[in-house]
Amino acid sequence: MNYDENKDQVSNELCKVVSFNFELQKLNGSISFERLSSHHIPSKVTYENSNISVDNGPAIRMNYDHEKYFSCHGKSRKILKYLEKQKQLVQNGKVMDAIQNDEDDIIGKTITTYSRAIKEMKDYARNLSPSDFIIK
Repeated sequence: MNYDENKDQVSNELCKVVSFNFELQKLNGSISFERLSSHHIPSKVTYENSNISVDNGPAIRMNYDHEKYFSCHGKSRKILKYLEKQKQLVQNGKVMDAIQNDEDDIIGKTITTYSRAIKEMKDYARNLSPSDFIIK
């Protein structure tokens, strides 16, 4: 697909990947063929309606197909119990402890796949105030 600025329309011609990438860079866009989602750590249900928005809470980009294997994903009694434990930690100002629980779960099931993303997320989370996560 090529974009012609002069005609302001898209044509369905074959094009080189280089040309496609150039157009994306020009539009400040990106494309991924992986199915990635934002995986909040701790789960956003542990701090919904608090001072920190879901958009600003700690998260990593995770393969969509991996999310279903973690303790914070789903509706079973075991998962709801885990989420309640996480919520208690967060609401008692122990956000980093809740993050550590989720990290242990993720690393235990994926080994090193998300190690770098988790490190970056933890560095970000350390700059957040635990009191912002408390539901008032």
